[in-house]
Amino acid sequence: MSGRFLFFDPTSGQWDLGAVGGSQFRNGVFSGDVNVGGTATASLVRVLATGDAGLGTTGHGFQVGPDSATHVTMDGNEIQWRAAGGAAAAQGNINAEGGDLALGNTGHAFSITLRGTVIASSVLDASAAILELPEGTFTPTIAGSTTPGAPVYTTQLGRYTKVGNRLLGTQYIVLSSKGGMAGQLRIGGLPFNVVNTLGARASGTVGFAGSVTMGAALSITALAFQNTNYFLLYKQAAASGSSLSMTDADIADTFTLYITFNLEIA
Repeated sequence: MSGRFLFFDPTSGQWDLGAVGGSQFRNGVFSGDVNVGGTATASLVRVLATGDAGLGTTGHGFQVGPDSATHVTMDGNEIQWRAAGGAAAAQGNINAEGGDLALGNTGHAFSITLRGTVIASSVLDASAAILELPEGTFTPTIAGSTTPGAPVYTTQLGRYTKVGNRLLGTQYIVLSSKGGMAGQLRIGGLPFNVVNTLGARASGTVGFAGSVTMGAALSITALAFQNTNYFLLYKQAAASGSSLSMTDADIADTFTLYITFNLEIA
C-alpha cells in the first residue's frame, strides 16, 4: 500500500491522516518506511512535530510502557524515565545486564553532567582509554582574619582536578608586601567549598613556606572548616604538641607558601 492511512486518536476521538510511502500493510504489520506527519524517508519510523517528553507531559512522540506503570518517553532531544502517572521521574538503566556503552566515536568530545555539575568531560583517549576529568585554575589569596589587608603578590597560582566530590590541587603564593593584614592567616580562593557537614574538616599539606618565623614550632599545618573555601594556617608547638594560630606577625613581607590538598567538597 502506498498513499494515506488513518490513525485513531483515543484522546480526541478523531481519525488523523498519516503518510505512507512505499510501505506494505499485511496482517496488521507495516513493512517498509512509516512516516507520521510528514514525507516518508529512509527511517523505518519517523514522527514529526512532537511535544516535550517531560514530567506530566502527554504530547511526546514515543512511549514504551503504560501510563499506569514505569515507562520511558522520548522527543526530539531527550529520553525520560517516568513513574506511574508520568508526573514523577523514575530510575532509568542502560545496559542493566552488562555490556559496553559507547558514546560517540573514538576521540570525539563529550561530557557527563550530574545535577547540573560536569563530573567528566572531553574524550576517552584512543590508546589508553583514560577518562579525562574536569580541571582548571584559580587564584589563591592570603588575608588576615582580623584585618584582611591589601597584600601585594609576586605569584598567585592555583590548579585543581575534580573527581566526583573530591577536589585535588595545589596553590602557590609569593608576596612582596603583607599590606597591613592582621590576625590568623587565611589562604583563600578555593574554587569549591568544603562539604557542609557538621564536623567536616579538610587539611592541606604545606610543602614549602619561606620568610617565616617558626619560633619553637616544628611545622605548619593548613585546615579548612565545613562550608568554607579557605585554609587557616597553624603552627605545631614543639613542647606541648598543640596547634597555635599562625598570624601576620609570623611572616615577613616576602612570605612564600606552597600547599597541596585533597578535599571533600559540596
